Amino acid sequence: MELLYIGKVIGKVIGETMKRFIIITIFLFAASGYQRLSDSTWNTSETEPTIWIKFCDNMISQNFSESDLPDSDDLRGQSLAFNDVIQSVIDDFNVVSASYLRLAIFPADPNNPGTPETGDSVFTIAKGDVRTIEVCIESSSNPFQGGHALPEIESGKLLGCKVILSKSVNNEIDSFISTLTHEIGHCVGFDHAHDTIHSIMSYHHKSDQIRLMIDDKIGLVHMFPKNGYDLKETPNFGLSCSFKD
Repeated sequence: MELLYIGKVIGKVIGETMKRFIIITIFLFAASGYQRLSDSTWNTSETEPTIWIKFCDNMISQNFSESDLPDSDDLRGQSLAFNDVIQSVIDDFNVVSASYLRLAIFPADPNNPGTPETGDSVFTIAKGDVRTIEVCIESSSNPFQGGHALPEIESGKLLGCKVILSKSVNNEIDSFISTLTHEIGHCVGFDHAHDTIHSIMSYHHKSDQIRLMIDDKIGLVHMFPKNGYDLKETPNFGLSCSFKD
């Protein structure tokens, strides 16, 4: 009886160990699609979380049809203005609860920026000079390229980024949202993640997936973690994990 009891205990321990191993393996697999563009970082923090988005004048008059959106998209069925579409892209980055990153529209009058939204940094021209993503539409020499991002890096710091969108993405709102989200992803620090379909940064995701996906959101928490949410872990014999200091 004693040997039988010991055997049951050992079996239970092995079962719990395998369960933990499987959970950790699934998590690592899910996170495998997150790829960093470089080791460079923005001069942001939990107390200074905002990167501003500035749009060229030729974009403001954009008109979109909601009928081009996937049925599951929150904007489907609404009357859409340019600001609604842009705010939906910004909100997609801002609602990742464990990430402190905040995107905000660059003030129309930088000298009188007004009161920031809850959670945003107070805008100053000095901050705007080194924490702004500029987005413009230009003709592309490559008809198959919807856009590209040009990060400005100096001494390991991102000091700005310019996104060039091809005129071809203006024709349909789904292409516009998907391409803009992808290129802003590059600007905040993502590289392409072609080993997954669960990332807007991958060329292999489903065509009706036009916004951030699970791997992108995990990446935002890695790069911009709120206090207590750092996902870097120290394994302990495969049985448990603890946060790194």
